[in-house]
Amino acid sequence: METSYLEAAKPELEKYDVLTKQIKAAIKTRKELQAEKKATPILNVLKHRELTSRIEDLTEQLEDLRSERAIILMYLDCEESRDTAEVKKRCTAAETMLEKLEVSEAKYSYALDDAKNAFADLQEQAKDLDAGELYEARLAIRNEKE
Repeated sequence: METSYLEAAKPELEKYDVLTKQIKAAIKTRKELQAEKKATPILNVLKHRELTSRIEDLTEQLEDLRSERAIILMYLDCEESRDTAEVKKRCTAAETMLEKLEVSEAKYSYALDDAKNAFADLQEQAKDLDAGELYEARLAIRNEKE
């Protein structure tokens, strides 16, 4: 999973969770209003109209919230709500791997800096050597090794 996908998916998953909570709250409120309407005497027409209006508003709000949630599911390539758990698991795994990679990068960056410094020191030492002496030393070592 790419970092850009991870950066894009996390806010969408958070929006999805918020929308799901809002949908659950709206459904609960609508059920309460429907129960209240059922318990209200039929002769209380004004109260019935008010409750009907509030129930209709909540129904429209629910449709909007469900539409937004469906768009997020499409964005995350999820066919059902259950698939978001898999996306969350992949995001968590990707975050863990990114943290490990950052630690490794820091470790190897430090080792690379040490090697660069050692190479610079050796180049500085090599400046002081005479090319002829260096060639003779190489020949002597080569003859000993062969």
